[in-house]
Amino acid sequence: MVVDVWLLTTTDQSPLADLAQQVTLLPGKSKDLVGEEQASVQPMGSLFEQSVWLFGDALTLAYMQFAGVSEPDMRKRHANLE
Repeated sequence: MVVDVWLLTTTDQSPLADLAQQVTLLPGKSKDLVGEEQASVQPMGSLFEQSVWLFGDALTLAYMQFAGVSEPDMRKRHANLE
């Protein structure tokens, strides 16, 4: 089975980035650079996680517009795990 990998990451210098077919760099503080000067005071990977959330929302909205998918259409297929 062939699997395409799209990686959202703070760095393209990793073994996973080498395997991914698509790599999107999102700015954020890396959890691996402990003690080094970084752009955010937020702890660990919080800034990156927020960036992924916003990127995902923007991508979803763009796709909805491109494909003509409405929010009620999405709601029909949305999983509720509560």
